[in-house]
Amino acid sequence: MTHTSGITSFTELPDYPKTMALPVTHESLMARFRDRPLEFSPGEKYKYSNSGYYLLGVIIERESGRPYADFLQDNIFKPLEMTSSGYDSSRRIIKNRASGYVTQGEALLNALPIDMSIPFAAGALTSTVDDLLRWDQALYTDKLLSRRSLDEMFTPSNDERGYGWAIRQRFGRQVIEHDGSINGFTASLSRFPGDRFTVIVLGNNGSFLTRPIADALSAIVFGVPYNLPQERRAITVDAGTLARYVGQYQVPPDAPLSPNTVHTVTLENGRLMRQVNQAPKVELFAESETVFFMKGSDAQVVFSLDAAGRVTGLIVRRGGREGTARKVK
Repeated sequence: MTHTSGITSFTELPDYPKTMALPVTHESLMARFRDRPLEFSPGEKYKYSNSGYYLLGVIIERESGRPYADFLQDNIFKPLEMTSSGYDSSRRIIKNRASGYVTQGEALLNALPIDMSIPFAAGALTSTVDDLLRWDQALYTDKLLSRRSLDEMFTPSNDERGYGWAIRQRFGRQVIEHDGSINGFTASLSRFPGDRFTVIVLGNNGSFLTRPIADALSAIVFGVPYNLPQERRAITVDAGTLARYVGQYQVPPDAPLSPNTVHTVTLENGRLMRQVNQAPKVELFAESETVFFMKGSDAQVVFSLDAAGRVTGLIVRRGGREGTARKVK
C-alpha cells in the first residue's frame, strides 16, 4: 500500500501496449510479473507499482469471497450514496459515461482501447466530482474506516507517501493528494485537511494533465500567485541544429517516472519527431533552440547540452514534474 514492495509494475513491461486491449484472468496477468526479480528489497524505497494495486484487489476477493466490484459497491459506493460510481466495463452501456481522447499534433483522436480486466484494482473505476467529494468528506469521519486506520493511511512512511496518498506541504499547508491516469483520462484530487478544503479535477483528454489545473485552483483559494496557461508560439530553428537532437534517449531503470522508457528522435522532411516506445510519432515544435513543445499537449521537451555543446540527454516537463533520459545513440 506504500509502493515500497519492489514488485515490477506490469504497465512498464515492454509488451504492455500490445496486450492492454485483451481480456485477462487474474492468474494470467499476475504471471507477467510473478517470477520477475524484485527491483529492490521491500521497504528500501518508493516506486509506484500498478502490480501492487492489482494484488490488493485479488487479496480483497480472496478474503471476502466476493468479486472486487461487488465488494466496493456494498462497502463504499452504497453506504456513501455514490450512485454515479462503479467498476467500469468495456461492454456495458453506462449512462453519461465520458469518452476518452488524446491529441496527436492538432488532431483529436479516440484513446487506445483498454480492457478493464487489465487495470482491475489499479484503475478500473468510474466516478464524478460530486461522488468523489462524498468519498472525501467520509474520510473526515469513521463511517468507512476506523480512526486508527485513517491515521495509518495518512501517515507518511517513505518518500512522503502514506497508504496510496502523497502527503506534502503546499502553500504552507499539509496537502494529501493523488493523481491518476488511464487511456484517455486523467484525474487529480488534493485534500487540505487543515482547511477542510478539497480540489477535484477530472479530464477526458489523456494528453493533458489535471495536476496544473488542481494546483492553480488551490492557489486561487489560498490567495497565492499562479500562472495562467500561455499560448505557445513556434519559432524556426535551422536544420543543422535539429539534426543534433536525432538519436535515442533512455530513462534510467531506477527513475521514479517511466523507468526504461525509450525516446526516439528523428528528423523527417525538416520536422523533428519524437516517439515514446512504440507510441505514434509526434512532431516537436521549437520554443527556443533547446526547448520544444507538442501541439495538443502540456508537455515540454528540453534537450541537455554539455560544455562542448554535445547533446547528452533530454528532460520532459509535464504537470509540474520532470523526468530525464540519457542519450544512448
